[in-house]
Amino acid sequence: MRHETEAHQRKGRRTVSWAVTGTMVLSLLSSAFAEPASAKSVRSAVVVEVSGDVTYTKSGGSRSNTVYQDLTLNQGDTISTGPGASAVLRIVDRNDELTIGENAEVYISELMEDGGAKKSKVKAWAGSMWSKVKSLVSSEDEFEVETPTAVMGVRGTQFFIYTNPLTGRTTMLVAAGVVRATTVTSGTSGPGESSLQLTNTAAVYPAQQINLDTRTQAPDLRTRVEYADMNQIVNQASPKVMEAFVKNIPDIQRELDEMKQKLQQQFEQGLQKPDEFAILKFLSEDDLAKVMNNFDAAIPNLVKAAIDEKKIDQKMVDQANQNIEDPLKKIDLNKIPLLDKNAGIDPEVEKAKREQPPAPPKTGEDNLLQANKDKLSSLLNRLEEDKKRIKEANDAAKAAANKQAEDALLSRMTDEARKNFEQTQQNNPNPAPTPAPAPSNSSGDSGNTPPGAPVVKSAPRKALKNQSVTVVLTAEAGSKIKLNNETKDVVNGEAAFTVTVPSTLGVYRLHAVTINSAGTSADKEIAIEVVEPKVTLSQVGVKENNQIMLKLEMENFLEALPFYAVQAHIAYNKADLNYEAPGAGLPSDDGTIFDGANSAETLTQEVGTTEKQLIFAGTRYETPGSSPVPPINLKGETATLLFAPLTVTTSAASTQVKLMYVKVLDKDGRTVYELPVSAAASAAVTLN
Repeated sequence: MRHETEAHQRKGRRTVSWAVTGTMVLSLLSSAFAEPASAKSVRSAVVVEVSGDVTYTKSGGSRSNTVYQDLTLNQGDTISTGPGASAVLRIVDRNDELTIGENAEVYISELMEDGGAKKSKVKAWAGSMWSKVKSLVSSEDEFEVETPTAVMGVRGTQFFIYTNPLTGRTTMLVAAGVVRATTVTSGTSGPGESSLQLTNTAAVYPAQQINLDTRTQAPDLRTRVEYADMNQIVNQASPKVMEAFVKNIPDIQRELDEMKQKLQQQFEQGLQKPDEFAILKFLSEDDLAKVMNNFDAAIPNLVKAAIDEKKIDQKMVDQANQNIEDPLKKIDLNKIPLLDKNAGIDPEVEKAKREQPPAPPKTGEDNLLQANKDKLSSLLNRLEEDKKRIKEANDAAKAAANKQAEDALLSRMTDEARKNFEQTQQNNPNPAPTPAPAPSNSSGDSGNTPPGAPVVKSAPRKALKNQSVTVVLTAEAGSKIKLNNETKDVVNGEAAFTVTVPSTLGVYRLHAVTINSAGTSADKEIAIEVVEPKVTLSQVGVKENNQIMLKLEMENFLEALPFYAVQAHIAYNKADLNYEAPGAGLPSDDGTIFDGANSAETLTQEVGTTEKQLIFAGTRYETPGSSPVPPINLKGETATLLFAPLTVTTSAASTQVKLMYVKVLDKDGRTVYELPVSAAASAAVTLN
């Protein structure tokens, strides 16, 4: 199964990131689309080096743990590095290495062997990373690194990748081998045609880099490839990543020699363009020679830039030179060759670059962030309208409740008291709120209290099935109160009862009477609604700008069910809807449950054969040295978990969406609520 567009938002941590935090629930319900487990075997990666504050989260877990040397990681695990920290992972059965720099987030999305084909896929959501991938043995083998803007597929190479944690902008540099950068977006084949998935690919060769701000930035992805800007690369890379580059220089040079030999043979056979997705075309022997010179020149240029920025030191360079056998290839910082930025560029690619519409002027990251915010403006306006409607409905309900309370109070007054009250209301242009009936704290009170009957001081309005709750009743001193079959003395004017509600949903009614010297009072009924927690899926408003809005809400999560993390899966027809991640990530102020500090959330889309699945995960987390962060307690109030905008990709009038799976965890990672796949609920969505 292939992961598609992702939108991530981090809130309140030391670094803002598209990636999920170390405590984020990231277990994906991939079994909905995957082949039978018996056809696959699990592979693993091991931590061979670690330095500083590095944490990991196991697949399906919500707690972050400290990374240590020789730790084994598997598919679904996430690793996060703090400031100045780093880690080196090695895939056990292939010896591929990933060197992860500081302030990075890397998610191992696939480590499987399927029918002999080894598949290794990671998602680099923030920070810098150096990848050293050995040549793939089988044509069925796969090694991919995905970022918020593209998927980097390799057959054996060494390359650098950096993801900006604020914007998701990706930079990728190739040192050896070839990396194919691919984006997948939605589009149409022509006017009136149905939507389809558009794939855009560019092959990046040694000494070249690609910069991508979004997945839809260029109609021809080759126009985003250019010869490397060494200063940009070094500024983005952490010291540990640059150290990995220097350490691997001897291997990089050997791989480059093999590639140069292959290109020379192809050229002698009449092949001018080594790859249809490349920016290279060798019109002459001189063109080929300049390109191969760039392959070699990139290494000392990158070393020199790293030395100048103090990312590495001379000692590291000396150690690398000791392992370089050819004296002519040793790094001499006094003889840095020039990098020819025009070497072997295909005239067709140059023309495509010139014909591109000019990009809007940028003054830095702020402009990109603002552009991303602008894309969300219409959606946020719809959210505000929805909030306004909800507030108006709540206000109306409150007014109706006040009127009901006033009517109840008037019905118990004498004629004279009622007349005085109504006169006061008429004379006071700004009347005080209507006084509530005597049992002011009686949330479980089902109606008026008969004379002499116990008064409800406190009782829950709702309770979970089989939950034990406390009901406190008041009566005159010296009397007794009988609640159902239990009788207690009134002490200090009250008696407290512990009641276990039944397992049947609906209204559970309790009956209380006061027993005193005068006998037994009239019956007082107390109603408690027996409920179960649930997560519901609905549509907000109608289609606007070819988008619809889905909403997930959590209901009946009472005080007895505090939680720390939530994961939810929504499925829909592959041809009908698509999630396109907004550049700014999930809004941090849309009134959802995981807004605010020490909260994080992520939204991803996975694509199966016939369905797509939208996967949400939200969590509370703590940072080292911080005060304990309490779990979320909704206290029974209905709260919004997610607003999810989806693009309509069909002409159909409606479609079905399914809430496939929900898991809610407490602070210790225990499941407090789960909607299994077998209980998936469908909802109709209007698309016209």
